[in-house]
Amino acid sequence: MREALPCLPRRLLLLGAAASLGGCAAPAWLTESEETAMTPTPIPVSPTYSESAALVGVSTDLSREISVRLARFPAAGAGTLWASAHLGGRSYAISDRITLSSPHVATPVNSESALYEERGVSHIRLDRHDLSAPQFGGTLTAAANMHRTGHPPAGAGEVPVGIEASFRAFHAPVLTSPGRHEVFGLVEAVVTTPEGVSRFTAPGKWHEQSGDRPSFAPPFTYIAVSDETRGLLAVSVEGEDDYGFLYDGAQVIRVIDVKVDPPGAERAFAVTLENGRRIAGRLKTAFETSVPIEGKRRPGSTVRAETDIGPLVGHANDWSG
Repeated sequence: MREALPCLPRRLLLLGAAASLGGCAAPAWLTESEETAMTPTPIPVSPTYSESAALVGVSTDLSREISVRLARFPAAGAGTLWASAHLGGRSYAISDRITLSSPHVATPVNSESALYEERGVSHIRLDRHDLSAPQFGGTLTAAANMHRTGHPPAGAGEVPVGIEASFRAFHAPVLTSPGRHEVFGLVEAVVTTPEGVSRFTAPGKWHEQSGDRPSFAPPFTYIAVSDETRGLLAVSVEGEDDYGFLYDGAQVIRVIDVKVDPPGAERAFAVTLENGRRIAGRLKTAFETSVPIEGKRRPGSTVRAETDIGPLVGHANDWSG
């Protein structure tokens, strides 16, 4: 029998995280007008339109991390939830298909503030502000029954896990490709599991993507690594131009070329910036994860990047198409 999802603290309930959380009552102080204000406004979308928002944080010693992504397909009335937490050698993860609470309703993704939320067996809420500004920030609330593994099967597990986090950006979000914004910053996270509560601060990244998505993607390698002040994104997609950016603590510089060895315990990589600067290093895998998608598993790695600008931590994900 699945355990009840953890009831979240009152300050999270004030953010609207109470409904449908394994017996946690909806907040009595939420008025009818406030409930109405939280109801999304229908926005016409194409049959293949999708939207997603995600928050990732990896501690600099690689001992703790969170990763949560909500994808919505409004026309189909469905979505997917990927969420995981890795805490001192213990892994929890879920990859689940969800039914949208508001089908045929798109999120106003181009607004300065936007709320991505689904309530049901699992609850996920990503709320952000100041899309075009350096003071970009957001909060995350998630509660789901996860599996005790970094390689979950499709569907919910047996372990109740709650995640709450805040994100503060280093810089204004960068439009890295049509419909996709990415931004590095600091994550403050609290993860609640049956084993206890873990609190940590970590470098991380927030990203959002929207547009027509007939399939997941062509083959790609996606590297996102950072520390407490800087971040490097480097993406190589088969048949397309490489892209990404370096935030060096003061400015954003675009990536124009990416070279990376095939997946392995350790692999070399190098990126070229638009100003001609080259950054090279080696990605050292701390542990591996995967999620089921389109009948396959998309592998990922939590890595330490030893580079000529210093050590960075984060993820290297590969998709074979």
